[in-house]
Amino acid sequence: MNKESSFIPEEEIEKVTAGETHDEKRGRYEIFLGERSMQREVVADFALSLIGMVERDSGVKLSTLYRRIDDFSAQNHASPAQIDALQKAVGLYAERRDEIARVVKAFPDSKDMFRHFFGFYPQGKFAVGVGALNIHFEFYDQRDFSRIPNSIRETADGSTTMIDGRFYGGNNETRHNVRSRGVVTIEFKKHSYQSGTKQHERMHALNSIVLGALEDVTPKPSTVIGAESLAKAITGGSGGGEILDKTEETKGKTGLLRRNLWGLIFLYDRRIKDELIAKIAGGGLTEDIVHSMTEIESYNYFKDYLERLRNSLNSYPKDAALADRVIREVFGEEYKAYLRQALGSVLYLIYDRRLGEKRAFLYLASSPVKSWEGESRRYRGTNPHSV
Repeated sequence: MNKESSFIPEEEIEKVTAGETHDEKRGRYEIFLGERSMQREVVADFALSLIGMVERDSGVKLSTLYRRIDDFSAQNHASPAQIDALQKAVGLYAERRDEIARVVKAFPDSKDMFRHFFGFYPQGKFAVGVGALNIHFEFYDQRDFSRIPNSIRETADGSTTMIDGRFYGGNNETRHNVRSRGVVTIEFKKHSYQSGTKQHERMHALNSIVLGALEDVTPKPSTVIGAESLAKAITGGSGGGEILDKTEETKGKTGLLRRNLWGLIFLYDRRIKDELIAKIAGGGLTEDIVHSMTEIESYNYFKDYLERLRNSLNSYPKDAALADRVIREVFGEEYKAYLRQALGSVLYLIYDRRLGEKRAFLYLASSPVKSWEGESRRYRGTNPHSV
């Protein structure tokens, strides 16, 4: 690419409407999507090269990483927003590396480090591994593991908490420690031959940096009406009735519920994206992943909203019954199908197109989960600017 052929998605999308007919606009849009996918291939390849540098040498100079980005930018392979995201990722990595180095220096004795994070000295055997992106503790004694609170789990980006901190997968049980801003991961090992958990947690650690860096270039989710306001809109209560003007009542209520419940799913896109990729990295099978994402409490990101909605409809039996039916539909087979489609798209890139887990994730990372199927189909794999 040269300066004249620069492709800036934020500007190019405005040209899509330049066509006078529907077919012209559609044609321009298809060209736009193809060009954007090609650019994402380039950026994903480059980001993978940066990750490789860090994994080979966690002490690599930040100036070296920034210089690589400058060189990449000079070749004009990415938009200004994408370059900003790459630079932000290096900054987030620097913070993570400094935090890990600080902990290692402050606690050269692993038992003291254990006590620092968990508040007590271990009774049994444990192991700790220090990586480029996380500090991973392996517990071999149930007495120690059972003393760690399981009511709070830090998400990968360290910004919010989730109810119920357990992850179940085969014989593994892992938790993120709330004090560590996502740096520390934990695993209870019942058998020495267990595998998958480390890869799962390492991917979470990588995701936290990649997704954090992409916040400004990732499409924002749809606005969701608050649970109480949605209930008012459905029942015609004060402050909500106007939302349903000009619609047939039952059809309007059903549509409003469905739009907001799917909007709720899109609102949690980052968490869903993070968990799907991490579970694939940990060796999870599609149906096992779908089951855990829909049946295990710690992945029910929507629980609080749905409880507030139901509570607000308690005095309106017919509306409550309608809402309950729509909730079962959306968060039942529809949500499961949504997850299966997303997983299928990732697995297609990993295995059919042979991208591998990290490269596939980097290619899809800036797209919402609902767009993964289209993005996976548009992947060309013939990028002349691959680095």
